[in-house]
Amino acid sequence: MKTKILDCTIRDGGYLNDWSFKDSLVRDLYSAVSKSGTDYVEIGFRNSKEYTDTSKLGIWTTTPESVVEGVVKNNSGSKVSLMIDYGKEDLDSIPNSSESKVSLYRVAAHKNKILDSLSLVEKIADKGYEVALQLMGVSRYNENDFVRIIKPIKDSKLTYLYFADSYGSILPNEIEGYIEILRETDKLLGFHPHNNMQLALANTLEAIDLGIDIVDGTVAGMGRGAGNMQLETLIAFFQKSISEEKYNVLPILELINRHFLSLKSKHPWGYSLPYMISGVYEVHPNYAKSLSEGNYSIEDTRLALKVINELDSTGFDGDILSKISGTGFIGDH
Repeated sequence: MKTKILDCTIRDGGYLNDWSFKDSLVRDLYSAVSKSGTDYVEIGFRNSKEYTDTSKLGIWTTTPESVVEGVVKNNSGSKVSLMIDYGKEDLDSIPNSSESKVSLYRVAAHKNKILDSLSLVEKIADKGYEVALQLMGVSRYNENDFVRIIKPIKDSKLTYLYFADSYGSILPNEIEGYIEILRETDKLLGFHPHNNMQLALANTLEAIDLGIDIVDGTVAGMGRGAGNMQLETLIAFFQKSISEEKYNVLPILELINRHFLSLKSKHPWGYSLPYMISGVYEVHPNYAKSLSEGNYSIEDTRLALKVINELDSTGFDGDILSKISGTGFIGDH
């Protein structure tokens, strides 16, 4: 199978529990996911402590080398990946690859920071790592946004160029358009789906059919809001359709039974109408979450998210939501 699989359960799922995963759970996950046939396991961020409140957030937001060593010690398997939020990096915390168990660094950036982030990509690549750049919120890109970044990315030392369906809003028939545009960079391509509209698996299978090089999933779909593509579903699909020798879903199912059923009861994630609407209107799921917690009706949620879409908002800005609710546009009139 050409397409590689990356598990990002700990990194992406950590948004739900402030990355307070026990070491034993992460070791169990690394072992189980490795046995499933998954190629990479992303066990956290390597963000700088300067930008991370470690008194409130777990160790997997900075994931120092000693922690990585603890996960993989006597537990060999998939390659290890870490993510960096562009602007929150500390290059001094990244040793040369010969001194680390990490294989891949993924740099995540919004469209106004893509060109700036390429300097960080180069510096990490020069340390001997595979490097991926993740285009966040790609559904909000226009033609000029792509034109501006294609050549600089083509000239970079990137291993993978990812496009992220950050708001779970891309449709299967749109996947080909993104792949065609990004193939102009001559880089290996990756896809990171979200499941707001329950299309994460469909979009992923479409990307695989079109020759994508790497795709992401999480155990039980754990992730902020509606969550991500369920890794176990993709592994089961590969096991049935490609090879029972390479792919084995059972270790992940046992892992879910051992750890993730209780996790989901404490930190729920998955499909809901507000998250579905946030996918329709291509806005950050935290807007839907805040409106839901404010007990706004579905119609008020739809109206507010439509306005936010028209504002072309990037990421989540609580002030925008406060201004909308303060006008009386939504809520009891």
